[in-house]
Amino acid sequence: MSRKTEKVEAGIYKYPNADGSFSYVAMVRDGSGKQISKTFGKLSEARDLRAKYRAEPESTQLKKATFGQYVNGFKKGSFEWPGWTNIHFHVRPTDEQGMLSNDDTYRVSTVKGYRTIIDCYLIPELETTFVHLIDGARCRSLEAKLRMREKEDRYPKEDDKGNVIPKPKQLLAGKTVHNAMRLLSVILEDAREDASPRSIR
Repeated sequence: MSRKTEKVEAGIYKYPNADGSFSYVAMVRDGSGKQISKTFGKLSEARDLRAKYRAEPESTQLKKATFGQYVNGFKKGSFEWPGWTNIHFHVRPTDEQGMLSNDDTYRVSTVKGYRTIIDCYLIPELETTFVHLIDGARCRSLEAKLRMREKEDRYPKEDDKGNVIPKPKQLLAGKTVHNAMRLLSVILEDAREDASPRSIR
């Protein structure tokens, strides 16, 4: 029996073995563009390899993303990243009695609080910084800066003439700074995982 190779689908070929079974060859390219081929005994295994390498361009693009792009999303050519907030910020649904479900989502107030932290404290400081360059030293510098930052008066009061009544200056609360750094830590951990190439075995 001849070893005639047949195309099964894009990037996958099969050829007969001497015992009548088939082997499947998966053709892929790594992050540098080098072509790699690997032979499997099952079609599903060849498809798995193709799926893993198709995910590789995503990790390559995310390695080049700025903090603002990773958090809020961006599009470059055919690649589109929805953004960390769009992936993780899902409000916990309620039933007919208004009771919250127990799935892994957030309360409306939690999402609002996280969004405030991102927009007011993280994006202004890190928006154009490449995610992979935000290391421990950069985080400590940001934390020190936030601890010296004055608290903004979101609801200023006015006198009878329409003039804003000044309030004594206050620094950000320690809890606010702690929550901001904790959220940043979560985002950076997710970014490292998303930008890590899949291991091929």
